[in-house]
Amino acid sequence: MLPGQLVIWSDEALAVLNYRCMLHGIAAPDYWQTPPLILQTRLSRHAVPVREVARWLGLPVVHDIAADKIWDIWLAGGTDAIRACSASDALHTYVLFLRFQHIQAQISEADYHQAMRQIPAELL
Repeated sequence: MLPGQLVIWSDEALAVLNYRCMLHGIAAPDYWQTPPLILQTRLSRHAVPVREVARWLGLPVVHDIAADKIWDIWLAGGTDAIRACSASDALHTYVLFLRFQHIQAQISEADYHQAMRQIPAELL
């Protein structure tokens, strides 16, 4: 991993970030200089949702909204549910990134466990 490198689960997340930068006029030259680490493509050739991988690894998946339902939930005023689901996906991505770094020997087992202990238990 490169210093300042963005870690995301999928290409779809990257597209959303790109569009939001454009919408809000955010200048982020370092973002465009360093390619993101897209975990899904590094771990598999298949598109597997982050929540499925989290389930396979025994992580709790409390907030589970199907992608095709998000717009309807938004229109119904369910922004809190969408935010909670997005935060949960971000946390799962972080945990999977830590495990990915560990299996590549980029971080030690002790560093992995230390990072995991910093995550509040109620979030896992």
